[in-house]
Order: sequence, then structure tokens, then C-alpha cells
Amino acid sequence: MTATGAAPVIKVDHVSRWFGSVVAVSDVTFDIMPGITGLLGPNGAGKTTLLRMMTGLADVSDGSVTVLGQPVRDNPPLYGRMGVMSEHETVYGFMTGRNFVRTMGRLRGVTDLEAAVEKAIDLVDLADAAHRPMGTYSRGMRQRMRLAATLVHDPEILILDEPLNGADPRQRVHFQDLLLQLAAEGRTIVLSSHILEEVEHLASTVLLIVNGKLAASGGFRAIRAALDQRPYHVLVVSDSPRELAAAVVQLDSVDAVNIDPDGTLVVLSRKVRDLQIELPRLAQSASISLRRLEPLDDSLESVFGYLESSGRFRLMIMSVLAVMPVLMALVAVRSMRAPSVEEFEIIVLSTMLAGSIMPLVVLTIASVAFANEVEDRTLANLTLAPIPRWQIVVPKLLAGVCVSAPFIVSSAFVTSYIAFAGDVPATVAVTGAAFIGVLLYSSAFVWLGLVTTRAIGFGLLYIVLWEGFFSGFVSGVRFLSIRHYTIAWMHGLDARRFATTDNVSLEAVIGTSVVVFAGFLWLSIRRLRRMDVP
Repeated sequence: MTATGAAPVIKVDHVSRWFGSVVAVSDVTFDIMPGITGLLGPNGAGKTTLLRMMTGLADVSDGSVTVLGQPVRDNPPLYGRMGVMSEHETVYGFMTGRNFVRTMGRLRGVTDLEAAVEKAIDLVDLADAAHRPMGTYSRGMRQRMRLAATLVHDPEILILDEPLNGADPRQRVHFQDLLLQLAAEGRTIVLSSHILEEVEHLASTVLLIVNGKLAASGGFRAIRAALDQRPYHVLVVSDSPRELAAAVVQLDSVDAVNIDPDGTLVVLSRKVRDLQIELPRLAQSASISLRRLEPLDDSLESVFGYLESSGRFRLMIMSVLAVMPVLMALVAVRSMRAPSVEEFEIIVLSTMLAGSIMPLVVLTIASVAFANEVEDRTLANLTLAPIPRWQIVVPKLLAGVCVSAPFIVSSAFVTSYIAFAGDVPATVAVTGAAFIGVLLYSSAFVWLGLVTTRAIGFGLLYIVLWEGFFSGFVSGVRFLSIRHYTIAWMHGLDARRFATTDNVSLEAVIGTSVVVFAGFLWLSIRRLRRMDVP
């Protein structure tokens, strides 16, 4: 409770977070009330780690974080009341701006979706560009469209990590006016920055983070008084740098001007806000075009005292692998010697299809079900949606199955049909068993892709050592081998053609397969709930 008796919207209570021996955040405590709160600190001070814990994307090592009186970690219903804009550009370049905002609204269960999309886009003044792919936007435009996606579900709380990065002066003014308007409507806004000038214009309360600790808090005037003893470096890019430098050095807000070899001006100023007002006027009167005006973070840091393969290649590899068993069957038939059931089962089905080709194809697809979104940092778009984690994992798993299955199932069907001269029951048994194998391998490799960023490497080790070597030579291993489950399914589906060699009944393999599939699915959901989302 605050002094006025009102409960804080966000409460950070003695929170610490460490990564091994590195302490990113150390025993930080503060309350955030409605309005705009600025989280200020140099790059690497711990701001982003704090924000990730405040949004539930990362867990705390010690202490607690509550939002609206509830624990924020693994709380999907609470995420529907929050809007989060991370520092990283979590956008899809192929999507138009409107489709991106619409997708974020659909993930958050917005009812009148189209009206909400148009309202959010109008708020950021990008209606004229909403039809264009986001890959064609400037960085400032992408930031504004990301803000529209953050606002589409009308959240009570906004958490914005470095939202003004890449924005030009005009876009900054629009961005700031919009945030002030949203705060006036009663929202709680947390805004992080490494530039005091950005926070000063917006925030009524500033939290100063230095080396993972809360160094100071209060109004921006108190923070400014502590920091005004040293000048800021301001980067200025124009079409006439020397002429501009001669004029700028006369301003009262400027201490010194340096010209870099590339023509870039670096202006030293203790009154950056005055400089931002005076400089455009000066440039306009001298007919000089300003291209960039940005406070640099180096001086602020000194004040603080430091104070895997393309999709086309994957498709080619899978196609080559899938065709190999078919070619073997064709060679056998063309040589006038049809393979025996035992030869076909051991060489083609067990060793090639179930033991190597099937897991390799599935590994190629399923292991990257989440890897791409982890790499480009768009996974937060899903994990911050107010939906259960299983609704994220299951569609990913099914998508992997839908991509992998056509290669494996068609290969199994054609291979068995050729080898058994059109014997329908045997062909159905092989094809059905192949599909079950795809399901089981997919569940295992989706989980592996969530556990490690080296899923392909560990998956290959699993295929070679466990499914290839140990399951072939160590009798007890076959009862924990997806390769042998696949063969046992084939035996059970057509006992007339295939004899059971592993002493595993159909009932046993059905039960075991269900346990394996459900187990890996549960592990994937549990991992997604507990992992620190980048």
C-alpha cells in the first residue's frame, strides 16, 4: 500500500535475478502507480531484465513481482490486461501492418476485431501505410505499428522497452503525445530508456537503475539535478555539417561541437531539451536539412559511473531422404528378386525408414517449431497472449506433423506397395505405422527444440546412438525406442504378413505410444510455462 492507501498496480518486492555468477538485478524494490513511470539506466544496467520479470517473460531468482495483486509469472488471464512492447523488433516482415495488428488482436481474443484494429492503427497515425508489408517500413514506422499491436486489446497496463529507438524527431513527438493521452485515460505505463531527455518529457516518476540496483527514484527534476553536472553527447546528421556547426556553437545550450571525419556532428550540451527545440529552428533559418538528432548513450553511461538452414534446403533434404526407400524397392523389383518380409522389415522399414529417414525428416521440421521464433524474438507475441500454453504447443506440434507426414507416409506407402506387389493390408499396416512414428518423433523433437538451441545436434546424437546403435544391440532399449514402437505397430496392424519379433503386443505398444506422446507433450507445455522467453 502507498501512503495514500491505494494499492500499487505493479509491485516489485526485493527482486533479484542472476545468471550463474552474474547478478543482473540485485534486491530491487519499488511500486508503480497509474500514470507514466520511467525506468532509466545505461545499456546493460538491468532494465530489460526487470521488465521481463514484470511481464512474466522471465522468472525471478529471489523476491516477487505482482501485477494488479496477482503473480505475473505463468498467468495468461492477466496478460489480457497488459500490453507489452519489447526492445526487440518482434515483427513479421512479410505481414502487412494491418494483418500484424489483426493477428495480435486475434491472439488476445478481441471481440470486435476489425474496429479495434482500425482504432489502434489510427492512434499511431499509420492508416496510409497499413496495407504495406512491415519489411518495407522504416524502423520508426515499425515501432509505431508495434505500439498499435500492443494497444489493440485496450490494455490497462503498458510496458514499453526502449519504444523510441529509431524514431525521427517528428515521430518522437507523436509517440510522446500519444503516451500522454493514454496515461490521461487512466492507464499505467512503464517506459524504459537510457536517455534522460526521453523520460523527462513523459514520466512523473523516474526509477534510476545502475548495475542492477535501484540507485534513485522520484520526480525527474531530482534525477536531472543529480545528472546535470556533466554534458550529454548529442548526435546530429545534416546535409551541411560545417555550416551547421558554426551556427550551433553560438547557442547557449551548447558547450562544444565536434565534427567527425564522416561529417557527423557530436554536440556537448547540459540542456538537451533546449537544444532539441533550438536546433530545428536554427537549421530551418539557415536552409539546412536535419537528417538525424539523437542523444547518445555514452555520456549517460559515464554519468552513471559505467554510474540453422533455409527452408528450401530443408525441403530438398527431406525429399531426397523420402525417396530412398522407394528407390530400394524399385531396384529389388527390377532385379527380378522381390525382398522377403524379413529383409524388407529389417533393411527398408526398421533400419532405413523408421531408424534413420523418418527421425531425420521429423527432426528437420519439429526441432525448429519454436527455434525460429526464439531466434527472431517473436515468441513473446505468443507467450504474452492470454491463452493456455497447450494452445501454443499443440498447434506447433500438429504443424510439424502436417509438414513431415506427407514425406514419410507417402514414402512408406509407395515403398510397401511396390515391395509387396499391391498387398493392401500390408501397405496399410506400413503406412499407418509410419504415421504413428511421425507423431511420436514429432512430440520428442518439439520438446527438444524448446530445451536447447542445439536441437539438431542433440537430435542427431539421439538418432545415431539411441535409435541406431543401442536399440539394435541392447535388448532392453528397444522397449524405449520409437523405432521399435513403429515396427510393433506394423506387426499389430497386419499380423498375417508380419510376425512379432520384439515380443511387444499391440495393446502394449498402444499404451506405450500414448504415454510417450502425452509425456513429451506435457514436457513441452511445462517447458514453455517455465522458460525465460527472450
